[in-house]
Amino acid sequence: MHKSRNYQAPVEEALTKGINVLDSGCGPGTWVFEMAEDFPASQFYGVDIVPTFPESIKPKNVTFNVANITEPLPYPDAHFDYIYQRLMIFSLTKEQWQLAIRELVRKLRPGGTIELMEADCHWTNMGPLAQILNKAIIDLFIFRGLVPDVSEKMGTYCEDHGLRNVHIVRHRLTINHGGRIGALHW
Repeated sequence: MHKSRNYQAPVEEALTKGINVLDSGCGPGTWVFEMAEDFPASQFYGVDIVPTFPESIKPKNVTFNVANITEPLPYPDAHFDYIYQRLMIFSLTKEQWQLAIRELVRKLRPGGTIELMEADCHWTNMGPLAQILNKAIIDLFIFRGLVPDVSEKMGTYCEDHGLRNVHIVRHRLTINHGGRIGALHW
């Protein structure tokens, strides 16, 4: 196994042999850099709407582009074997999710893999203060037109755009702490 485990999809063998990988909404490119180091035979591409990624210092198997994932991306159709995207919950409205997934599917090779990793704003195991905070966060998301429960809708969004063999894995995070800390904060 490689040093990092920055992905959950079953793509390690393909990454080792060499494939084209897109990080959609790459931000400063941390995931791209770590993966490019671990899998030098693969080519990694990062796109983000804001150029926060470094351009002058990068591995030979890394390319970045400024692009909006809700618009046509600057790559040929069916170019990527693996597409990775995470934490776009803070950026995309329901309509933009539809556009983004449609574009990612268009750029994915037949038989390729898309991995979408998202948070869920509906917390569990909350005390009274966390309930107030959670409601405020959800209200803000709704006010901004964002989708606070996008992780629950992701499977449907993917299937609506023709993806098959959709696998959903949910990881629950415990928010409430016991003891004195829990009594003070939650």
